[in-house]
Amino acid sequence: MKRLFKVFFILLMALLLLSAALGLGLLSWLHDAPHVQVHINGQDYTALDGWAEAGDCVVWVAFALLLALPVLLLVGMALPLLLGAGALLLVLLSLGAVLGAPLLLLGLVLYLVLRDKANARRQR
Repeated sequence: MKRLFKVFFILLMALLLLSAALGLGLLSWLHDAPHVQVHINGQDYTALDGWAEAGDCVVWVAFALLLALPVLLLVGMALPLLLGAGALLLVLLSLGAVLGAPLLLLGLVLYLVLRDKANARRQR
């Protein structure tokens, strides 16, 4: 099983590097193609002045894919599952405490009645 996870991790990293290389290749193609116009929020990016804008885009996409997406998936999927399991556990423990309280009281009374009083006096 560990080997399977290692293989999947290596494939994931290879896919990540391939997608980064393809993204940078696309950005370099856009830089060399004057007929392509990119409009974002009303701003015209017909020619990328240097690699600053492309680098910023790559950094933000990497942040979103490597940090924000896993955190959002964990919060969105794992947290409700944990809260549901925690609520179920709390209900079961509460039910056990309510149903077991008479048995605990009976056990305490039996302990107090049947304990060895002579041994307790000698220890004082």
